[in-house]
Amino acid sequence: MSASPTDDYVQMVEELRELQVKLIKEDTFYEYLENETKETISKLEKISYRARCIQKYIITFLASTFRVKPSSYSLQYVNSLFTYDIGQKIPYKIADIDLDPFYKVGKACVQDFDILSNISVKLIDTHPEFVHNLCNSTIPALFQNLFTRKSIIEFNNFTKTLFAKFPLYVPRFLSFMLMHPLMSQFIESVIEEIQVPYTDENYIEKFIESWNNNYTLMPKLFIDILKNSSTPETLLFDLFVKPIFQFPKMHCLLHQLDEIDEKRLAQIITQLNTMQDKLWEAFSDSSELCDFPKEESNVQIQSISQFFVFSDEDLVILSYIAEIGKEMDLLDIDVPEIQPYKVIFIFPEPVEVPQASMSSIILYSSQPDDIEMNIRSLIVKCPPIIHASSLSQEKNFFFEIRKMLAFIPREEETSFELKIVKVEQMVKDRYTFRNILDILKNAFEKRSNEHIKSLSNIAQMNNKNKTLHVSIEELTEHLKNRMSVLRYYLLQSWSNDPQNEISLPEDVIENPDTFSEFFTKSYGIWTEWLKNKQFFTWDDTMEFHEFLMRKIPLEKFVEKHQNLVEEDQKFVDLIDNKKDEIMEMIKDKFIKVFLNRPELLDEAELYCRQIFTEKSPLEASNKMHLMFRELIFVTESEVKDDAGENEYTPLRLLVFIRARPQNLFSKLTYMSHFLYSMMEDPLQVEVITICEALCGHFREIIDKFTEHPAEEQQEDQEPPSPTT
Repeated sequence: MSASPTDDYVQMVEELRELQVKLIKEDTFYEYLENETKETISKLEKISYRARCIQKYIITFLASTFRVKPSSYSLQYVNSLFTYDIGQKIPYKIADIDLDPFYKVGKACVQDFDILSNISVKLIDTHPEFVHNLCNSTIPALFQNLFTRKSIIEFNNFTKTLFAKFPLYVPRFLSFMLMHPLMSQFIESVIEEIQVPYTDENYIEKFIESWNNNYTLMPKLFIDILKNSSTPETLLFDLFVKPIFQFPKMHCLLHQLDEIDEKRLAQIITQLNTMQDKLWEAFSDSSELCDFPKEESNVQIQSISQFFVFSDEDLVILSYIAEIGKEMDLLDIDVPEIQPYKVIFIFPEPVEVPQASMSSIILYSSQPDDIEMNIRSLIVKCPPIIHASSLSQEKNFFFEIRKMLAFIPREEETSFELKIVKVEQMVKDRYTFRNILDILKNAFEKRSNEHIKSLSNIAQMNNKNKTLHVSIEELTEHLKNRMSVLRYYLLQSWSNDPQNEISLPEDVIENPDTFSEFFTKSYGIWTEWLKNKQFFTWDDTMEFHEFLMRKIPLEKFVEKHQNLVEEDQKFVDLIDNKKDEIMEMIKDKFIKVFLNRPELLDEAELYCRQIFTEKSPLEASNKMHLMFRELIFVTESEVKDDAGENEYTPLRLLVFIRARPQNLFSKLTYMSHFLYSMMEDPLQVEVITICEALCGHFREIIDKFTEHPAEEQQEDQEPPSPTT
C-alpha cells in the first residue's frame, strides 16, 4: 500500500526539521572553528617567532665567539648575552625603520638562487670584512636558520647552485652548519662517550669508535648537502671534524681544562685527516640518520613561513646586497641606511601578509544568487520548525517557513518576511519541496568530510605547538650550556687578574665551615669585579662554585684524608667477598621485589656510577638526585606500595652495592664537605644528608663483618634509618 500525498508531505517536513537542527549545529561548529583557528594560529605564530629567534641567537652566538678570545668581546656584546630574555620575550622591532625593503631583498634572494649566489660571491670579493657575518648570520637567516625541513631542502638547492658555479666558495657558506643545534648534539654525544683524555695515545681510536656509535644522530639532510660535492669526505672533515679540535672551547671538549695542549690537538687533526674515508663511511646508510619530520601541507601558515629573523648586522649586509644587485642589474630595490645596534633581533615582515586559514570549507558562497546558500541562511535564522498539519491546504516549503513568522520578534518580522520573498523569487517554480531538501542534504554531506579535515588540521596545529614548546626548551638549554662556557672564560679572566689573587685557606680541606666562608667571600669579590668592569652580573653561584672546585679536585682532598682511601678499599673488598651476606642483611619484603626483578634498578645504577665519574661535586649531586627520582619512579610505577625512608634506605644501599664504586667514602665525603657552602639549596641539603647517612650505614656494615665474623649468618637485620 503506497503512502498518501499527505504522508509524504509530513515526512518531508520532518526531514526539514531534522535538517534545520543539523544546520544550526553546523553554524555553532563553524563559530567554534573560526575562534579556535584564530587562537591556535596566534599561539603558533608567537611560539614559532620565539623558537626561530633562539635558533638564530644560538648560531650567531657561536659564530661570534668560538673563534675569538673572551678578552676581545665588546662590553655591549657580552652584556647583551646575559640581558636578553631568551625564554619569554619576542624580539625587539626597530620602529623607526622601514623594514619592508629589507624583506623584499631577502625574498628576492631566496626566490632566485642565481641572484643570491652571484651577489654573495661579489660581496665576498669586494668586502672581505663582511664574509663572517654574511656566511654565518645573513645567509642562514635567509633560510630560516635551517629550522625546518623545508628550509634545509631550499638551502640544499642553493648549495647545488654554488657547487655548479662557485665550488671554491662553498665551504664558507656551509661553515655555519657546525653551529646548528642538531649538529652540536651529534658532536657532543661523540665527545662525551670518549672516556679517555685527548692526550691519551688511544684517543683517535676511541674517537672513531664513538663517531661510529653515534652516527644516527647526524642530520640526514646535512649529509645530503655534502653529497653535492665531488669530495664529500673532505668537506665532512673540514666542516665538522677539524673545527672540533681547532676551536675546542665552544664544543664542550676542553672547556674544563685551564690549559690546552695546542701541539697535541694539531696531532689529532693530522691523524684524523688521514681517516677521511673512514669518517665518511659511517653515514653510508643514510636511512638510519636523524631526519627532520615532514611538515603537513594542510597546516602551513603563511604568516609563519613568510618572515625572516634578522639581526641589525644582517640588515647592513642586506643593504650591500641591494647595492651590488643594482650594479649587476639583478635587483632594483632601495633600502634605507641602518646603523648596527648590536645583537637586536627583528622580524622584517611584508606590509600585507595573507590571512592564514586552516579550513578549506567554503560555507558562504560569494555568489549572491547561490540557491543553497540562501535557502540555508533562511532555515538557520528561522525559529524551530513545528510539525506539519495534515489539514493544511497549502503544502510547500515556503508555507512551512511562513508559519514561523508568528514566533519572530516583531522588530525582525518585516526583514524576515522580505528574506522569504527574496528566496521564493529565486526558487519560483524550478524546485519542488523534495528538490530543496535534496540540495540542502547533498551540500551538508559534502561539507561533513571537510568538518573532519578541519578538526584534524587544528589537532595537527596543536601537536605542532607542543613540539615547538619542546624545541624551545631544548634550544634554551643548549644556549645556556654554551653561555656557561663563556662565563667560565670570564671567570678565568677574573682569576688571572693580579688584583684578584685568592689563596685557599690552610684548613679549607679539613673544615667545611672554612670553605663556606671562603666561598662567600670569593663570590663577593667576583661580583664586585663584574660591577667595576661594568659587566652585567648574574646570580649563579653554582657556576662559581664549580669554578672554585677546579682548584680543589678530589685527588687533593684525598691527600689530606688517607683514612677515606682505606675505607674505600674495605668497602670494595667486602663487596667482592661478602656480597651475598650483605644482601641477606639488608633484604626485606620491599627489597625482594627488586632482587627478583633486578632490571628495575638498571637506570638507577647507571646514575649511581655517574656520581663517581663526575669531577664536580655539584654535577655529582645532580646525578644523585636523578638516581633518587628514578628510585621513586620505579617504586611508584612497579611496586605500587607506599614507601617511606625505612624502605628507601635499603634500596639506596642495594643500588650502591650493585654499582660497586672504587671510591665510595672519598667521593661522598668530598661531596658533603664542599656542598656545605650551598646549604641554601634544599636539593643540596638532601644530598648532603643522604651522603652522610650512606657513609654511616656502610661503616656499620663494615664494622659488623670485621668485628663479628661469626655472626655473619644471623637473621635479617636492617641498618638504622639515616639521621640528619
